[in-house]
Amino acid sequence: MRLQGRSTPPTVAIIGAGLAGIATAVKLTQAGITSFTVFEKSDGPGGTWWDNRYPGAECDVPSHLYSFAFKLHDWSRTHAGQAEIQHYLEDVIDEFGVRPRLRLGTAVTRVVWQPEEEALLA
Repeated sequence: MRLQGRSTPPTVAIIGAGLAGIATAVKLTQAGITSFTVFEKSDGPGGTWWDNRYPGAECDVPSHLYSFAFKLHDWSRTHAGQAEIQHYLEDVIDEFGVRPRLRLGTAVTRVVWQPEEEALLA
């Protein structure tokens, strides 16, 4: 795959393994870009759904809003519980081969932009 003006694909850092981070990782994979890492400060993926595992935790919007267009899910309830949402997200991660690109328990505390010409010298 060749991106406009590039002979190599970009190296991408995705901050957070919540829904947006997982979706970004899948879309990059589908585009043939595999030079990315997903950094997640928690010890597991899923964002809110990993961090909030208290009794009775469930979504407050209709469950179908938690389905990615590239992997629809038949939810068991109109407002799915935490465990079902977490299981769905883990399935997406595994089905699309994203798990090896996750760096769990890794908080990003600082990001510094390097213009391309400087990055090539580093």
